[in-house]
Amino acid sequence: MIIHDYHPDKVILFGSRARGDDRPDSDIDLLVISDQEKHLPRYKRGLRLRVKLSDIRVPKDILFYTHEDVARWQNVRQSFVATVIREGVVLYER
Repeated sequence: MIIHDYHPDKVILFGSRARGDDRPDSDIDLLVISDQEKHLPRYKRGLRLRVKLSDIRVPKDILFYTHEDVARWQNVRQSFVATVIREGVVLYER
């Protein structure tokens, strides 16, 4: 669904599931790097996907960043983006 609808360049799993210290109630954290909805504010990106996945009862946090967002923050050592890139698990890369 993410690949088909948003044509991302990269999808990264981060957080406890990526580190391997997740619990049964842990959420799934994904960073999707795509320019598909770059005209929208970050909080509105991926809204269609969140609606489609709303029936799936697994807690999830799916964040959409553009290439510009990533370029701006990837070299700032303590930034969220740099941490995800450094510690996350790439699930998909074009």
